[in-house]
Amino acid sequence: MDLTLIHKPKAGEADWPADRVMAAVEGAGLRARYHSMDDEGWRRAAHDADGPVLVAGGDGTVERVACALQGQSAALAILPIGGSNNIARSYGACLPPDKVLAGLGAARRRSLHLCRAQGANGVHCFVESIGIGALARSSMRLPDAPTRQEKRDRGRYALRDGLREARAVPARVVVDGEALPDPALLVEVMNIAIVGPNLRLVPGWDPEAPHLTVTWLPTSGRQAMVDWLAEPDGRAPPLRRRAARHVLFELDDEHLHVADEFLPEVRGAVAVARDDTTLQLLVPEAAS
Repeated sequence: MDLTLIHKPKAGEADWPADRVMAAVEGAGLRARYHSMDDEGWRRAAHDADGPVLVAGGDGTVERVACALQGQSAALAILPIGGSNNIARSYGACLPPDKVLAGLGAARRRSLHLCRAQGANGVHCFVESIGIGALARSSMRLPDAPTRQEKRDRGRYALRDGLREARAVPARVVVDGEALPDPALLVEVMNIAIVGPNLRLVPGWDPEAPHLTVTWLPTSGRQAMVDWLAEPDGRAPPLRRRAARHVLFELDDEHLHVADEFLPEVRGAVAVARDDTTLQLLVPEAAS
């Protein structure tokens, strides 16, 4: 199999440098043309790829490459070496790199939907989520962490601490023409199952579902969410959820995150929907 490899050298703990990635690719009997995210030439390489594009990095890298492939027919595969790997985890494809590479030949193809957020700050393409409130605010203040585990733990602690003092977001959120009924401490529009520090906010998520999922925390659920964050793995979060095709945020100087991009004090309307583009994600048979 011939691949176009796009690699983020400093992903995760920077423990997968270029020579290690290429050795793993070649050890699996694959051939790859290497491109670093530190070189602007990766965009042209992604655009011109005539075979699968293998992304070695974390969620931010996967997202940028996926958005660069809008309108292209190339399939995408993920070598999950980042800190959170939420996209790979959502699809059940977060395996050790050698197992991912060994399973590509028999990989299943799953739909990877791209989304757009359009407002006064322009148009933003994303894969993971967009949101306001406690999660967005706590993520903006996170310091760098030396390990994947510390990054996850710091994110969960920061959200837990932020929720204890959080106030309801002043924004109005309209889902398919209907305003959310509850004052909320956080609102996330999810395109996958997992967000931030490996928090599975959409249990039972179906990658083939034709809609986004809006999930929000009413003010009455503050303590239940704080308690859940002490041990969130394996349990459903105390959030409300509904399917959505179109979401409108009406913001008045509210902090907004679009995946891992943070926009402070956004004012005006931000419209969110899935893009017409659907990529094909290769999910290795070993991850099925």
